[in-house]
Amino acid sequence: MSGDSKMSKIHSAPKDEEGVTPCCGRSPFDLPLTDRLTNIRSLVTCHSEAVRYQNNNLDGLLEWLKEDTEENGAFVTGTGTHPRQETLSEEVLKTAKNIVGGFRQSGIRERNFGEIAKVWNVILSSKLKMAGSIDAHDIALCMVGLKLIREVDHAKVDNCVDGAGYFALAAEEAEKERKEHGVF
Repeated sequence: MSGDSKMSKIHSAPKDEEGVTPCCGRSPFDLPLTDRLTNIRSLVTCHSEAVRYQNNNLDGLLEWLKEDTEENGAFVTGTGTHPRQETLSEEVLKTAKNIVGGFRQSGIRERNFGEIAKVWNVILSSKLKMAGSIDAHDIALCMVGLKLIREVDHAKVDNCVDGAGYFALAAEEAEKERKEHGVF
């Protein structure tokens, strides 16, 4: 970094009508510029709040930790409160479950997949008969076909932008193929 050995701290944000941080009793304007504020207690690294609760009111500290656990999915150990962070794979699976289990704006998936398959068969059938394999150009065209079907089912600018992008990529891949085969 910049050679500064002092680490920035994350302070507990002031309550609605208070002008100072609950952790160290300072105004946000008095904090170093590198320090940050949060409403999530488990992320606070300025430990003055926990020390103040421990010194003044053990029940208050326990209540503070309990509230944070309930609000933020944190867990409490002998060393403090630690947030339960969702892993990337859990996030991906949760999103996939919501998509697969529900209705997508781009159409009912069975109908959508059937229509996409028809378009891809048109794009790929002659290529597979002649060359026996597909290439990057074919994939780009298939993605155009996918966006075309989605646009037919539910018109959205996003489909057109993506389709145009895939067409541009198809043009680049076709140009690469022409150069590789000496065709201009």
